[in-house]
Amino acid sequence: MKLYLLSFLFLLINSPLITYSFNFFGFIPSFQGRVSHLNKVNFETPCFDVGVKYNANNLTINLQNRKKFLCSDSYIISNNHRLMWKTYLLEGENVIEFDNLTNTEIRDINYYGINIFYLQEGIIEALANLVYTTQLFTGDHVTDYNLNFLKEKMNLDYQEWNKNIVFDESEIKNGDMFAITRLDGLDPTIMWGTGSHMGHTAIALWINGELFICESTDKNPLGESYWPPPYGIIKTPYKQWIQQARKAEFMVDIIRLAPHYQNSFNKNIQKVIKLFNNLEGLPYGYRNFLFGWIDTIDNNFPAELSKEFLVNLLAALERNNTTKSEISKFIDEALTFRLNKNYKNLSLVDIIDKTILEKKSIYDLFTVPENDGWIYSDGYSYVCNTFVLRLYKEAGIFEEINNDINVTEFSPRDTYEIQIFDEDWVPEKCKNSGNICQIMGEYEMILPNFNSIPMYSFMNQNCPSIAPKYFRPNGC
Repeated sequence: MKLYLLSFLFLLINSPLITYSFNFFGFIPSFQGRVSHLNKVNFETPCFDVGVKYNANNLTINLQNRKKFLCSDSYIISNNHRLMWKTYLLEGENVIEFDNLTNTEIRDINYYGINIFYLQEGIIEALANLVYTTQLFTGDHVTDYNLNFLKEKMNLDYQEWNKNIVFDESEIKNGDMFAITRLDGLDPTIMWGTGSHMGHTAIALWINGELFICESTDKNPLGESYWPPPYGIIKTPYKQWIQQARKAEFMVDIIRLAPHYQNSFNKNIQKVIKLFNNLEGLPYGYRNFLFGWIDTIDNNFPAELSKEFLVNLLAALERNNTTKSEISKFIDEALTFRLNKNYKNLSLVDIIDKTILEKKSIYDLFTVPENDGWIYSDGYSYVCNTFVLRLYKEAGIFEEINNDINVTEFSPRDTYEIQIFDEDWVPEKCKNSGNICQIMGEYEMILPNFNSIPMYSFMNQNCPSIAPKYFRPNGC
């Protein structure tokens, strides 16, 4: 039955006869409030006036004053131990019994409450929007879907480029940063969340007389495998990397360090290479993937996504045996570091329960800055841009602020906005309309606010990133 429904929805969203406007990530519900023994919630929907209360292990949803003849309300009701959805067509009281409560869940309800989320377009439309969103990652028209997504969510309107510029190895310097975007769903989703106009980053290193492009990467978990193994922190010979990047349909900009910082990089090149050799082979930095993005309690989440839904969803996925290990990799160790580094082998629910017992907040833990010195169970954890910045740090580029910086707190956007690059290095043969050197790509890759923010101590540790303007206050 589930397969038939998904097939029907897939055909529905691709039918030329359907004029309904589907919404990328439109399956994310809006947070209406939390209820507990001490707290009730009242709100309005297009269909009903709604009151929700919780008492004696029963959640009561009271629907009154129907506003349309044919309408219904769909809700997701969840805490950190259970998640359910309900659809209601009629006025009146609807009672949900919370049975089989453990002591841990009772503590959770008393402390964090039961969250009420509203599916604005109903459950069927939410599922259709989910299927529609999968078209960003897989299918015959991935590029077109991603172009529409970035235009809709970020007001990003790509212009055609269609050039391949050949750079001889001798033209590439140590420390040149390769800013990369692939219209594959993953990069655009990262861009939407962070406000970045690039999705991936790599760096050029001359090692023993041979030029390599070094990066932290992984296989594509959601779509086609466009990049061959090995994965993690790797190096690829420059000419081979260029061939693979063209085959993968990358957009690539080359960004050069400003002369002062280039000199520092060259002076410390042996230290940089030694660090790279120590890091090579480590896995991609999933351990702190979320934490360079989430700096604030409420001001980093796009669209309807809320901290409450994010945590409840992560807890639900970690309860599922199919997704448990992947979700654990994203959050458990990082949150444990933020809670108490003496704790070991805690699941997300364990961590949440610890916050209750210690009178802390799971939401506050997400905003605690990542520390470059933290060593996870599988080693240091670097995503693509923080890996590049870690090599810059080793090269002495941040010595003017006494290295008082956690590069693992930088988003991709933060990486190209920091004022360490050479704006004047734009060879005429690769100059795009954004005054950036672009060497390949079907579309122009512009980097707004490039090289615009002078470095300062502990920068980028408390920055909002709300689409579509992505306002960044000074000193965050």
